[in-house]
Amino acid sequence: MTQRNRTLFTRVQYILLAVILTFFGTLPSTLKAQLKKDSTIIKLHEVVIQSPLVNDSRKLIPASLTIIDKSTLQISPKLDLLKEAELATPGLFITGKGIMGAGAGPLSSGKISMRGLISSSNSSTQILIDGVPMMMGLFGHPLPDAIEQSNIERIEVLRGSSSMQYGGSALAGAINIIPSNPVPNTQNIAASMQWGSYGTVNRSFSASIGKENYFVQAGYSHNATNGYRANSDFTNDDYFFRTGMNLSKYIQQSFSINRSNSTTNDPGTTDVPFLTVTHVQRTMAVYKLTNNYQGLKGGLTVYYQEGINRFSDGWNSTDYMGGGRLEEQFSLFKGNTILAGMEAKWYGGKGSPVGFPTSTLNNVWIKQNELSGFVTMQQKAGEILAFNAGLRTTHHSMFGTTTTPSAGATLAVCDNTSIRGLFSQGFRNPTIGELFYFPPANATLKPEKATNIEMGLNSKLLKDRLSIDLTLFSTKATDLIFTIPAPAGSVPPVKNLNAKKVSNSGIELSTHLAIGARSQKSSNIETSENSNNHHDLETAGSGVFNAAMLSINYMYLQQNDTPLPYSPKHKLSVQMQSAVKKLLVNLEYQTISGMYTDYPAKTLANYSVVDLALVYPLAHRFQLKVTGNNLFDEKYEMMKGYPMPGRVMMAGFSINLSK
Repeated sequence: MTQRNRTLFTRVQYILLAVILTFFGTLPSTLKAQLKKDSTIIKLHEVVIQSPLVNDSRKLIPASLTIIDKSTLQISPKLDLLKEAELATPGLFITGKGIMGAGAGPLSSGKISMRGLISSSNSSTQILIDGVPMMMGLFGHPLPDAIEQSNIERIEVLRGSSSMQYGGSALAGAINIIPSNPVPNTQNIAASMQWGSYGTVNRSFSASIGKENYFVQAGYSHNATNGYRANSDFTNDDYFFRTGMNLSKYIQQSFSINRSNSTTNDPGTTDVPFLTVTHVQRTMAVYKLTNNYQGLKGGLTVYYQEGINRFSDGWNSTDYMGGGRLEEQFSLFKGNTILAGMEAKWYGGKGSPVGFPTSTLNNVWIKQNELSGFVTMQQKAGEILAFNAGLRTTHHSMFGTTTTPSAGATLAVCDNTSIRGLFSQGFRNPTIGELFYFPPANATLKPEKATNIEMGLNSKLLKDRLSIDLTLFSTKATDLIFTIPAPAGSVPPVKNLNAKKVSNSGIELSTHLAIGARSQKSSNIETSENSNNHHDLETAGSGVFNAAMLSINYMYLQQNDTPLPYSPKHKLSVQMQSAVKKLLVNLEYQTISGMYTDYPAKTLANYSVVDLALVYPLAHRFQLKVTGNNLFDEKYEMMKGYPMPGRVMMAGFSINLSK
């Protein structure tokens, strides 16, 4: 893009933002008076990831949490819903390199930076599916392409070191993806289809039966694209089955299984084109047994997942991870809540060829395990003050024992304002790949460690129409593992070393302003986390303008020691959702500046992107959806040598039949 065009585009961005802000600032006072409470913002003392077994057990730690509910996901213009979570979360950044598909291997996208903390293996932020960790057994990274995206109830993003809650791989934070359960006494069939630029297609189908004492749910989705560049096509198929049953009034059980098959073509960088084709097959099965009897809540989760991975360069591997978690929540006296439990994980795999010539680890199973116990406690002092503390001790088969504490407090300054403080620690054990595979491997690596300190303020103003969440944080990490060039003449020429430490500080700001009337039947814009969060697209308020929600999320990151890649210094996201008669409009703007690439660090060009989604109901259970990504055709990169797509347009429909 020429300097003149870039300058023009920058002006267009400012004009666009000015129009949005002016629009909200000049609404008639009679309309402003109709503003209602923004119930999507959670009070600080509730801001933590929910336990999959104990609905409020994770309310024991005053942490920073962003919740992206189903109503927001349904009108997202994003082809990958993790990118919608990134837009809504000020401290989160996730890389991309094409229209869809993260792929696998060292050049895969989907790399996650949380508050400027990221590992070379992309395993410093834990991704969970309904509380169950998703992890490649050999290389430790999550598998974004294996996430079933057509059946998500909400996404929870926990910012800051979270190893007290989740053990290793939560060095920087956690992302928990919660699937939807069928509503009792309903039967539902749903289908959606979208087609668009570069041969891109999304299709999904699901059916469910919900009864008072059981439910059954199954679905299938297909996502594919020819790609923005030559040899960058991607195909993914997901299948899932879930069922649950009440064994008694106090005991429930559920079982789920998910299978995904993806093929990713990676054309290489523009400087060094080299086609790599990756086939990945993932299977995950989960069984849960929960109890809720006279103040005793908790249960058992058992899971197993495996993957079969094939690369066109000859690398083949099989990996697995299994585990279980047992936890119970109880109270000893008034204002007291205790959660105690234990967790075990087994993981590993085998791969070939490991070396050239073949090493002794070629096609040999490598297995590791860890066992941990944890306890958290909250003590309330009336309705204005709560103290929180937790401790987890983890024993790893190779790295021994690690203890991670967490402590904090929340104080209600007044009815609409509260402040909080939190101290937490995190760690990440080296992955099997970092220890044993390929020339950079180093079996003497030590675990990475991090300390997170934060203070936050949450306030609701203008009769609860405006909510503000402000967080100041400081993160320090040591022994970070990166692949470092060895001295001249060394063999191998690069090596994995505990070579880096970071000292990051920053500010996170999230604001939400609810505007407009809301009809008795409609929940188009304003939703509650305790509701089903479905859009009622069939109703509209009186007049042309019905309702709107303006959200602004901003992060300023200061990397005081070692700049890490994919961690922007400034990240600003603006989202406007509005209802104009029956039409739902979702306009999203994001600007990124001050971001580096891999080692050696090189600054990437700043960029700004505008996305748009339009949703319109044509009939009782039939709606149209049109989306546009990168509407101004910005030229930019998130990973060096991988130009992002230009304008991508999609159009399609969805049908929802229920009774």
